[in-house]
Amino acid sequence: NTSRADFASGVSNNEEASLTRREASISANQMLYDGFATRGQVRQSKAAALAASWRVHDAAENQAQRDVAAYLELARANELLVLAQTNQANHQRYAERTAELARAGRANTADVEQATARLALASAGVHDAQGLVKQAAASYQSATGKLPSDAIQLPKASELNIPVSVDEAISTSLAQHPALKAIS
Repeated sequence: NTSRADFASGVSNNEEASLTRREASISANQMLYDGFATRGQVRQSKAAALAASWRVHDAAENQAQRDVAAYLELARANELLVLAQTNQANHQRYAERTAELARAGRANTADVEQATARLALASAGVHDAQGLVKQAAASYQSATGKLPSDAIQLPKASELNIPVSVDEAISTSLAQHPALKAIS
């Protein structure tokens, strides 16, 4: 009794013969020399990480600059408000003295009207300065995420670390600016 198999289809006429092919393999590779490509990739990755850290530092400094600008604007607006209020108080006293002089006959109505007009202008200046303080406070809150305190004042020039010359300012900026360090 002979068994025939159809080798093209892999099906046998008789169940006794099995022609199923089985195969397994394992492969392992080890790089012996890559032409310094790995060292170059490591160097490139380190440079990219350093540039990214400088970009983060630059973003932090930009935010700090916005915070300082908002602080200084609010301090300036507060100073202007104090000046406007002082001006208004001075014009109030002047208008009152001019009115007393007019009642005593030593000043005319034109002087009183002029003093009253100046007082009105000084009062408008106070109103404008109050608006500037509100705008500056909103900008400060937007920049810092905090409400401003009442103690915001302009710093004294002696407390600031300001370069003495333009050349010193430029050289310091070129040496320390994180955006420039990120690209170098």
